[in-house]
Amino acid sequence: MSFDIDEPLLIIETKEHNYILNILKKKLKLLWLDEAPKKDQKPITQGMKETKIEKVLLLSSDDEITQNSSVEDITLIIEKTQKIFNELFQNSEKSGKIMIQFELKKDTNEIQFAVKDDLDLDIMKEFEKRINSEQYPNSKKDPVKLQLLCKVNSFDETE
Repeated sequence: MSFDIDEPLLIIETKEHNYILNILKKKLKLLWLDEAPKKDQKPITQGMKETKIEKVLLLSSDDEITQNSSVEDITLIIEKTQKIFNELFQNSEKSGKIMIQFELKKDTNEIQFAVKDDLDLDIMKEFEKRINSEQYPNSKKDPVKLQLLCKVNSFDETE
C-alpha cells in the first residue's frame, strides 16, 4: 500500500477503536477509512495448561435422557471416567485432547474414543482398556449419547 504525501491522514481515537482516514485536501472528500488496532488491547488468552475434563456434551434431547436414563446414571459415568482419567493423565508430559463418546443402549453400551495432538499412546491404550472394562448403566429403551471432552496438559480451545 502506498500513501500520497499530499493527502492528509487523520487518526480518530475513541474508547474502543482507532480509525485512520485519508481525505482529499481540495474537496475534503474521504478517500478511504480503516480501523487500526488499539495498542492497549490484551491478546486473547488461551487459559492455563491443564489436565481435566473440559466439557460434557449431551447429544440426546432432554426428553430422551429423561425417558431412558437419569441424572444419577450420567453423573456416575462422568465420575468413573474422571477418576480413571485423573489417575492416568495427571502427570503426563505430552499434551493433547481426548473425546470419549458413550452411547448407552438397552443391552450393550458402545464407547468410542478420538485423540487430537501428541498424547502418550501407551497411557491412552491403558485409558481405553480401563474405561471399556467398567460397568456403566444401560438405557431403559432408546439409546442415549453423551461426550466427554478432556484436555491433557493443554490450553483451552479458542476456535
